[in-house]
Amino acid sequence: MAAMEGETGNWLQLGLRMLFEQQRHCDVTIIAKTEEFPCHKAVLSAASGYFDTMFGSAMSESKSDRVSISEIDPNVFESVLKYIYGGSHLVAADNVESLLQAANLFQITRLKSECELFLLEELSIENCIGFWLTGTTFACAKLEQTSWTFITENFEHVRKSEELLKLEKIDLLKILRSNELNTLSEEHVCEAALEWIKFDELSRMQHFVEILLELRLCQISLEYLLDKLFSVKYAFGNVEVARLFKNAIKYHALPERRHTFDSLKVRPRNTSSAVEMTVVLGKRQTKYGENGTEFIGYNSMDEKWYSLTSIPFDLDHEFATCPYGDDIYVSGGTAQPETLLHYSSKSNCWQKKSKLQNGRFRHCMVPMKNSLFVLGGCHFGAVGVVERHDISTNTWETVGELHHAVDGAAASAHGDKIFLFGGLKTFFAESDAIQCFDTITNVCTVVSKLPSAQSSIRATVFKRKTYLAFSTGEIYSFIPNSRPEFVHKVEHFDKKNFGFLKDATSCHLVGGSFNAEDEETPVDCDNTCDVIHHVTADGSDKTTSLPLQLPIPMEVCGCFNVVIRKKYPLIEYKDMLEHL
Repeated sequence: MAAMEGETGNWLQLGLRMLFEQQRHCDVTIIAKTEEFPCHKAVLSAASGYFDTMFGSAMSESKSDRVSISEIDPNVFESVLKYIYGGSHLVAADNVESLLQAANLFQITRLKSECELFLLEELSIENCIGFWLTGTTFACAKLEQTSWTFITENFEHVRKSEELLKLEKIDLLKILRSNELNTLSEEHVCEAALEWIKFDELSRMQHFVEILLELRLCQISLEYLLDKLFSVKYAFGNVEVARLFKNAIKYHALPERRHTFDSLKVRPRNTSSAVEMTVVLGKRQTKYGENGTEFIGYNSMDEKWYSLTSIPFDLDHEFATCPYGDDIYVSGGTAQPETLLHYSSKSNCWQKKSKLQNGRFRHCMVPMKNSLFVLGGCHFGAVGVVERHDISTNTWETVGELHHAVDGAAASAHGDKIFLFGGLKTFFAESDAIQCFDTITNVCTVVSKLPSAQSSIRATVFKRKTYLAFSTGEIYSFIPNSRPEFVHKVEHFDKKNFGFLKDATSCHLVGGSFNAEDEETPVDCDNTCDVIHHVTADGSDKTTSLPLQLPIPMEVCGCFNVVIRKKYPLIEYKDMLEHL
């Protein structure tokens, strides 16, 4: 008996095939276009979800012995029937796509899987895009995902294929925006996009703006931007293109303003040698009441915190920080008030720079035109001297005086002017003045007032406005030549030394220490990132890529979004004191 089964195969399947071939006991005729195929309803229903629904429902076909299917080719349907009745392995290079289409139509899962596996074995540079689209069209998840991974991993070869040139716009944009795209340079992505347009220039040139929006202009060189993209004829006379180019050129040419851009695609791809991180620099509070300086970064792609290079000197408290391009500068502090440190994101290390002429802490530092301006602060009383550090020559000079000396103020830059908000005039008297230091004339004047006298303010530039966060949780917006306007109130917020961070859509209050009732109360720090109460340009709530909280409670001296070169492997942050 076993030998007979080995020779004939499955006896039931063999019997069904004989019934089909001899057209015995058939109870329905399927008409594929003009050709007729006598079949058995029970067999078709067992093999196909399509026929099972048709014959098992109240549809007219369930009672009819003749059913027409106009969307299937007779030869393809004949192959499908041979597969159903005989279990034959009919999938080949010349029929796999038509059989896959039929298997999808008739909901024949096994045939669909066989077609999918056959295509996966044939996957190559020349056909991966077509297979990806096929997988998407016919809901073949494995084919779609495997082909997509093949495309992104082998983009340097795929970008030169004819398949890419024949893509529909919507599919090209999916590829251009992929974070997983493995490319030697963003210039190659730009070249692939331009070649796609040239392939059918008359009909595709209208899509240049949409494509430009998906290109990561911040990750290409300024030379390529000016020499190649800027000279493309599709760019001429288009206001949106001009805006994108203007912002991209500013991003490259004005590193001191880089942190003020909100709409550009800054994040490198996951395969890049660089990673965009939200870095936080400040003082932690341990359970033993000890303070330590922390420099940590959050990668939203893997949702992890990482330890970054430690500051080589103990600055103690109340030092100032500011970004310059993707680098970070730190100045002053209660321990070494004359110190200036530079963190290079490219080499991932700190360097000591020339000392300030006037040591200070609780001051402001603002980047502008290859320079750092240091304003206000405290050093045996409030400091009024304004100093400028020339980054290229590593030298300091005194350039002016504030209208009145303050410490604990906040600052922001608009054009050539630096605005200073509030602060302490003496140990007990807070200021409500908004001072403006003109970096061209080196003259400082009072230009407006805060709603109330304040110190321990935080400021950030967002959507061309300065947003001010008070220690009470009140948020105000400010533009030059106007008074601050109330925006938002964070409930149950009573902190100082918190961070004020923005992403592409919103502003966030990060960490900080709770205001104590008296000076004898120990410092109690927070680790929350107030994303629920964030502020947006239009006042609405939007999603964010920022973490829900810091990994440890800390006072925040600065927090910025920067791109860090992965010269060495990043080390995931661990609280080394939590087990002590």
